[in-house]
Amino acid sequence: MDRRDFAAWCKAATGKIRYGPDREVVSKELRDHLEDRFDALVAQGVPEEEAARQSLEAMGSAETIAPQLAAIHRPWLGWLVTAVKIAAILSVIITALSVPPVMISYFTAVLNGNIYVESHENQISSTYDIHLSQNVEGYDVVIDQVKLSKQADRLYFQLWVRWFPGMPRFLADDYFYAVDSNGNIYASMDSRTQLFDRKAGRWISSGGGSSGSCYFRNSLSLTEFDTTAQWVELRYDRDGREIALRIDLTGGEPVG
Repeated sequence: MDRRDFAAWCKAATGKIRYGPDREVVSKELRDHLEDRFDALVAQGVPEEEAARQSLEAMGSAETIAPQLAAIHRPWLGWLVTAVKIAAILSVIITALSVPPVMISYFTAVLNGNIYVESHENQISSTYDIHLSQNVEGYDVVIDQVKLSKQADRLYFQLWVRWFPGMPRFLADDYFYAVDSNGNIYASMDSRTQLFDRKAGRWISSGGGSSGSCYFRNSLSLTEFDTTAQWVELRYDRDGREIALRIDLTGGEPVG
């Protein structure tokens, strides 16, 4: 017996899960558990064949686990999630078709998530070794991973907000806006009617992110960015909190 038997065990254990995407995810999780246990045993000096046997033995019988996993991962749950995702995408597309073309790039960014920033990686002209932070009432607001694309007229960066366990969640990234050294305003995603210069088309666009019990992270970019600006300042002034993080754009490292 060796680690090649792990794949067959995982296939048997997940064979009764009818929803394909769930089956793939669960199979990968089981395989990772087996591999981790196998590596730990080998590191302790256990021969590989014996380590593989012990790893499978610890997981139990695939035939016994299979119906239990199938009961947890019912197909209608997966199909419901898929239907909700499709409905959300259709809603965004319909909305995008009813607004000026300049806003379509924003909806595309939301749909693509982090892939949005990665897909523009070959357009990056400068990177900045920047780590800005400001503490406001116990919340740490951080900017890093700053990149400039002169080809796409965009400035990309990561926005983090972190807080201690037990503190109220701070998920207000929709209300951040920006101002650059040339006086241009980049409207927040929530206040375009107040700040948005429709002719200039400048706003903060979201490329997707993640959140947890004590943080949120979002990949953001400034659209129609004025690449002659020497600095840009990310601002927030709601709920009695004032945040201002200034990104110095005079010391970037050229790419390529």
